[in-house]
Amino acid sequence: MLLRIVYVIVSILLTVTTLSPALAATKEPDPTWDEKYRDEPYVFLKKERVIKINKDYTFSDTIYKKASIQKEEGKSLGEIKIDCVNA
Repeated sequence: MLLRIVYVIVSILLTVTTLSPALAATKEPDPTWDEKYRDEPYVFLKKERVIKINKDYTFSDTIYKKASIQKEEGKSLGEIKIDCVNA
């Protein structure tokens, strides 16, 4: 009798573990990148900052940004004011 109960419990556990991935696959698929960001005026594709420290303890700071402008509202990113200090 005890062996039969153990057999039933093990078979139920095996059934649940084998069916759980199949049940998880029935959820709605994640949206694609285009679907997720379609309504955004712009999307930053890359943001990178490099700070280089020289041997004389001076440094240079470089900022690199790449954006995809998708709508009219995003065109404000097209012009960037750069302040230059002449030495």
